[in-house]
Amino acid sequence: MIDEQAAHEGTTPDDGAMWVQPSGRSVDDLVAQVKALQHRVLLDADRIIGLAAERDTLRAEVERMADTELAVAFARVDQLEDEREGLVHEVHKLLRDHRLALELRDARTRTEVDQILASTTWKLGSAVIKPISGIRSVVRRS
Repeated sequence: MIDEQAAHEGTTPDDGAMWVQPSGRSVDDLVAQVKALQHRVLLDADRIIGLAAERDTLRAEVERMADTELAVAFARVDQLEDEREGLVHEVHKLLRDHRLALELRDARTRTEVDQILASTTWKLGSAVIKPISGIRSVVRRS
């Protein structure tokens, strides 16, 4: 559990590994980044489930403990609950950050598409291709 925790804490959203970079990245890079974020969310959710199970186990042990051990066990339960709450907040923050990054990427993509469609090159190319497309459809029908 300690190794798992150390590995888990080694990648934080602040280290830049989970942040969507500005436009210019390929779709494959963005898909890989989304998958990495989803994997991180699953790891955090798994950790939360494990902490909840550990909390439940500790509570069961508390019932069997003597009065002197009871205070120590409850302190551990409180500590685990605090850790769980922190992880829940972290998962929510990751999800919010991920959603905002996707919205930003979507807005940039829409802007780029609008700029392409509004460009003189696109309009000129469309004007050149339109008659050729008409001829192709006439040829295909016959």
